[in-house]
Amino acid sequence: MKPKLTQKQEKAVLHYFEYGNKTQAFKHAFDTSKMTSKSINERACRLFVEVKISTRLQELRDGLQERAGITLERVVKEIAKIAFGDIKELYNEDGKLLQPHELDDNTAAQISSFKSRMELSGKDNEDVALIEEYKRHDKVKALDMLTRHLGGYVDRVEHSGQIVKRVINVNPSKKKK
Repeated sequence: MKPKLTQKQEKAVLHYFEYGNKTQAFKHAFDTSKMTSKSINERACRLFVEVKISTRLQELRDGLQERAGITLERVVKEIAKIAFGDIKELYNEDGKLLQPHELDDNTAAQISSFKSRMELSGKDNEDVALIEEYKRHDKVKALDMLTRHLGGYVDRVEHSGQIVKRVINVNPSKKKK
């Protein structure tokens, strides 16, 4: 049986789910008129670490992922399209830049924007040039995201403080000489 939230808790959860700000969600759901900013922040933090609150948020996230068709596999595939895309795919066999409608789905996934503009040039601006440019998503960032996902990095952990060393004689019958 899942834990039941109060109306105010549910209101706070739904507001947070939509806007992503715990303090604002708390203010939206509860009367905070006599509270200081510090106490509002503290109460909001305490509210959102409660198991029943975090469970409800996860239910909402799972439902959104399911309705939107978002899976980890699909996300990884999209990142892989960016990471392993080749700039040569933006050109036809004659070396001419392809138009956005001519790109296949994998190549189009690499593109964050397309710009097209006319520029005048020449002595009296009699020449007109069409300038087209694609901006690609960050390939290095995509590779980094995939490497992290696949466990390719070892996180470095720093320790500070004293190291206590304790030696235990595991074979007490042998005496040191």
